[in-house]
Amino acid sequence: MSKTDGYPANAAFRLFSPGRNQTEITLAQFSKTCGQLLNVELTEAEAELLFVKYDLDGGGTIDPNEFVQGIMPPPAAYGQPPPTFNVGKF
Repeated sequence: MSKTDGYPANAAFRLFSPGRNQTEITLAQFSKTCGQLLNVELTEAEAELLFVKYDLDGGGTIDPNEFVQGIMPPPAAYGQPPPTFNVGKF
């Protein structure tokens, strides 16, 4: 067991990777897992739009660092307003 196995972000990352030793998430894995977790069918275009948000270096896969940066954005700089997110209308 790794020292980081207990971290929630690592557990979330492993939901997307089929193998315990896998260190990157592909678009296909991302699309399939998002669909299962959210109980929706994503179109290929929708999945790709979400995927590129997390694939920060444009390398075609999401590594653990990109994943964590995507789900846990850095805090706002001192004196700056927190970021706002446009999630659409409900």
